[in-house]
Amino acid sequence: MNPEETASFLSRVTFWWFNSMIFKGYKKPLATEDMWSLSDDNKTGSILRAFDKIWIPSVEKNKEESAKRASDGETTVTQISLLNGIIKTYWPGMLLVAIIKLIASALTFVNPMLLDKLINFMSPMSSEPEWRGYLYASLMFISPFFESLLNSQYEYRINTISMRIRACVISSIYQKSLRLSSSGRKDFTSGEIVNLMSVDSQRIVEFINMFNHLWSAPLQIILGLVLLWQQLGVATLAGMTLMLVLVPFNAYITTKMRFVQMAIMREKDKRVKLMSEILNGIKVLKLYAWETSFRDLAMTYRSKECLSLKSMAYLNAAMVFTFSAAPFFIGLASIPMGFLPLILSMGAMFLVSMQRIDKYLNGDEIDEKAISHNENIKSPVVIENGSFSWSKGES
Repeated sequence: MNPEETASFLSRVTFWWFNSMIFKGYKKPLATEDMWSLSDDNKTGSILRAFDKIWIPSVEKNKEESAKRASDGETTVTQISLLNGIIKTYWPGMLLVAIIKLIASALTFVNPMLLDKLINFMSPMSSEPEWRGYLYASLMFISPFFESLLNSQYEYRINTISMRIRACVISSIYQKSLRLSSSGRKDFTSGEIVNLMSVDSQRIVEFINMFNHLWSAPLQIILGLVLLWQQLGVATLAGMTLMLVLVPFNAYITTKMRFVQMAIMREKDKRVKLMSEILNGIKVLKLYAWETSFRDLAMTYRSKECLSLKSMAYLNAAMVFTFSAAPFFIGLASIPMGFLPLILSMGAMFLVSMQRIDKYLNGDEIDEKAISHNENIKSPVVIENGSFSWSKGES
C-alpha cells in the first residue's frame, strides 16, 4: 500500500511519508519489489476513466455536428482538440499548482525587502523599536523556509499532473490506432504513430512541467524591475531597454524553431518507418543482398534529420546567449530570465506536437454503427443494394 494515501496533512507537506523509502535505499540498493504500489489516483485505469468522461462526449458531439454539416451540404469540418480535453479534465489541479507557484514566486522577493528593512533598522538614524529587528531577522529565515516547501509541493504536483496527462495522450493515440479506417492508415504510417506516442507525448509533458514559468517569469521580472527602480532609479532603464530589444529578436527565433521542429519530426517519421520496414523484411534484404542500399537510404534520412537538429541547436544557442547576457544588467531578473529561452523553445515544440496529435486524432475512423447484432434474425447474412470498396471514395 502506498503510504501517501494514509499520510497526514503535515506529512504530505513535508514529504515525511517518503522517509521509509529513503532509509531503505540507504541500507541496500532498491529493487522492484521494494517499490510501493501506485495510489488509485495515479493508476492508468483511474486516469483514463476521469479523462474519458470529458473526452468521449466531446468526440461524439463532434461526430454528430460533422454529420449534420455534411447532411446540410457544408464542407467545413470541425476538428477535435486534445488540448481542450486535457484542460477540462485537469484544470482544478493545474489551478492549484498555479496558486502555489504564485505564492512561491512572491516569496522570492520578500527576503530582499526584509534585508532592506534590516539595513535601515541597523543604521544610526533609525528610531524603530528593538523588537522589529528580531522580527526582520526571524522573517528572513521563515520566508525561505515556506518558499522551499511551496516549491517542493509545486514540483511534485506538476510532475504528477504531467505524468497523468502523458498516460491520457498515449492511451488516446493507441485507441485511435485501433479505430483507424483503411484510408486513415494510408495517411499515418506506423513510424508516425510510434513517434506520436514516444516523442510528441514527451514534448507535451516537458512543456506542461514548465508552463507556469511562462507567466511567473515575466511577473518576477516586473517585480524585480520595480525593486531595482526603488534602489537605482533611472539607471534601471538601461536594463529595461535591453529587454525590450530582445523581445522581437527572440520572437523571430521562436518562429524559426517551430518550423525546424516540424522538419525534424518529418524526417524522424520517415526514418522510423524505414527502420520498421527493414526489420520486418530483414530476411528478404539478406537474401537479395540489399543491406547496403537500405543502409544508405536510412543514413540519408538520418543526415537530413541531423541537419535539422543542428539548426535547432544553433537557434537554441542564440536564444540562450541573448537571455544569458541580459541578467548581467538586471540582477534580480536572472533566474526568471534564465527560464524564458527554455520555455519558448519548449512552447514551439509543444505546438508542433499538439498539431501532429490533433491531426492524427481527427483521422478517418471505421464506422462502428455499420455493424449491428440481432440474435433473433432468421437470415444471418442479408445484403441489399450493397456497394463495396476498400476505402471511402473508391468504387
